[in-house]
Amino acid sequence: MLRRLRQREGRYSWLWQVMVGLAVALAALLAGWQVYESGQDSEIREGAVVAGVDIGGLEPEEAVTALEPVVQEVAETMIELQFPDHPVFRDRPVELKASDLGISLDAEQTLAQADDPPPPVVRPAAWLFDLFASREVSPAVTTDLGTLAGTVDPYTDPETPRIELVDGVFRPVLSTNVPVPDMELLAARLEEAVRNNLGGRVTVEVPIRGMEPIDPIAANLATALAAHANKITAGGVTVQLEGTDVQQHFGELALRQFIDTQGEKHETHLIVHPRIADTLASFFVGIGGPGVPATIGLDETGAVTISGGEAGFKCCDASVVDALVVGMVADEPVITLPATPAPHPQGREWAESLGIADLVAEFTTPFRPGQDRVRNIARISELTRGVVIEPGQRFSVNGHVGPRTLNNGFVPAAMILDGVFVDSVGGGISQYATTLFNAAFFAGLEFIDYQSHSIYLSRYPYGREATVSYPAPDLVIENNTPYGVMLWPTTADDSITVRLYSTPWVLAEQTNQWSEPRGTSCTRVVTERTRTWLEDGRSETDTVRALYRPEGLNCDGTPSVTTTTTTIAPESIVPAEGSEHQGAEEGEGDQLEPTGSDGSEGGEPSSGDETGSTPTTTIPDE
Repeated sequence: MLRRLRQREGRYSWLWQVMVGLAVALAALLAGWQVYESGQDSEIREGAVVAGVDIGGLEPEEAVTALEPVVQEVAETMIELQFPDHPVFRDRPVELKASDLGISLDAEQTLAQADDPPPPVVRPAAWLFDLFASREVSPAVTTDLGTLAGTVDPYTDPETPRIELVDGVFRPVLSTNVPVPDMELLAARLEEAVRNNLGGRVTVEVPIRGMEPIDPIAANLATALAAHANKITAGGVTVQLEGTDVQQHFGELALRQFIDTQGEKHETHLIVHPRIADTLASFFVGIGGPGVPATIGLDETGAVTISGGEAGFKCCDASVVDALVVGMVADEPVITLPATPAPHPQGREWAESLGIADLVAEFTTPFRPGQDRVRNIARISELTRGVVIEPGQRFSVNGHVGPRTLNNGFVPAAMILDGVFVDSVGGGISQYATTLFNAAFFAGLEFIDYQSHSIYLSRYPYGREATVSYPAPDLVIENNTPYGVMLWPTTADDSITVRLYSTPWVLAEQTNQWSEPRGTSCTRVVTERTRTWLEDGRSETDTVRALYRPEGLNCDGTPSVTTTTTTIAPESIVPAEGSEHQGAEEGEGDQLEPTGSDGSEGGEPSSGDETGSTPTTTIPDE
């Protein structure tokens, strides 16, 4: 008996726990529902998504703003209207945007649908579904019947005259009856099509509710319009671009493809469709005036100036269709088409956009007057004066100047070959390269390719210089600023100065320098530059390098040439760190040093040959 009582008590206990659990769950469900309902008084029901836009939980005003992309999609949906029962437009569908037909998103109705509550029987539990699942709400679309009728009526109005092109000839449309569209049914079809294809393309047939007889005046006007269209297009037209003697013939049949009617009822008239402007322009591609490139330079006070840059011209001005119509009506034998300005790609607007206004860096190096090398320095300065390096672009000395030849104004002068001095056409222009190198150094520009002289020359900053020859070594500079950079090298009786003009962007200075031996005879010099950007004050350092050796020796101490018949210049000395940097005497030549075997580290620009081997490449020309 006691055992049965205990078993019964156990069963009751288990049932009691289940009942209590259900009651607690039900209470929580109801409490959650009450909390949820209390927050839904003004907000859109949770989980509502309209065309991919989640508006659940938003205030109505916020929801309307959130639906702006949907509004745009509705407006831009492309609709092709077909008129299967129309005597003219049955084979000429009309393509329009939904907005042109008066179709738009009905935001109020859309929000009402999104906020539509569930049936009362499931509302206590529906809030859980709304919180953890989304409901796709179809956007409500509405049509302004007045706008729709105003757009469609011109295609179906029995009082509007019609013409059509049949076998290349315009004919009046003299049908006794004209179909009349059912606007309300058309609106319903359009709304459904747009709703199911937001932002896409749809085709809708215009429903007909009956037929109306054509207006006799419209029929007479149609006859007159067809005759006039045939007359002004007969034989086509000859057109000529203003400012040129180039003529093109526009054939009769091709021209008639662009003739149409415009207006309603008895105000209908002929027009030439505006798209003919593109066809006319295609007749004169590449014909016109090219314009004049702008020239950036300096005036007598040293201020930056912009001259030239006038625009050219091309076909055609916006008034070209009007000019064509006037010429067709007047039966002009040659119709002149108005040209439109065509700015030169490097015209005044381009020049002004570069921001070349101020002197941002300059550097001067001296030379001994009267030497042949001075003629070469002056010549390369002349060839590169006014060069503009656009933002992100590179300037290559060799790429711009090309080979140094007698025909190009260069003369023989001293240079360095295999560690000794010889004569070559263009000798001495490495002084230009070194001066430009230093101006670019202090302008904060990037060095893409450079190489130092193999013998230190005292007229140059120790370790901070460059040489050039053709085709290599080269000096290549990159403009890493958002403004253009103009080169302005000039020569005086005893010096060359390179000035760089732009908009101040970075402050650059030499902040350190050290040297280290290479092999038994050479010295590697590393120069540190610190650049500080004016826009945000950030700074960073980089380095340039030079490798020097004694005249006539490789870095391993062996002779750089086995024999030579050239006159050896005064002995060159690689100065010790901290010395006065005395090198080869001023007025001696520059380097001609083939590249390809440099010992630069870490992928840095080439800065001299330190292998100790005798170069075997073709001898360059300077």
